[in-house]
Amino acid sequence: MSLIKWLPINSFSQNYNDDSSYFEMNHLINNMFNNIDSTSKWDPKIDIYENKKEYEINIELPGINKKDFNIKLNNRVLKVSGEKKSKNRSSNYVESQNSVFSKTFKLSKDIKAKDLNADYSQGILKICINKSETNLSKSINIPIK
Repeated sequence: MSLIKWLPINSFSQNYNDDSSYFEMNHLINNMFNNIDSTSKWDPKIDIYENKKEYEINIELPGINKKDFNIKLNNRVLKVSGEKKSKNRSSNYVESQNSVFSKTFKLSKDIKAKDLNADYSQGILKICINKSETNLSKSINIPIK
């Protein structure tokens, strides 16, 4: 199992000092445009575990309601997306903001489509995928418990 998305700028930027004027200007421009748009892109942390009978994907997603997740499996590609909505109330200082995320995983051929389940507890979305010898070729929505 592997993540599909790769951003080359992340590899490039790790080789250089973040204190350089290029990265400082890039950071300022990104902040300026992120503040104009009320929704920003969010990249939650992911842990993937595998044992003899299943794959387990844990995604750190604090502050999201279950109804704001979308988990879909289509032709061995698992897509997990959602939105974190900030509370709309008057305040003097707010760091939280509306955020969206999307993660895509390409699954190996050895999974059971019918035995997928998801659970959301204490800010962690846990998706378990049982292994099998059969191939997956249909689209399935996965409910969260």
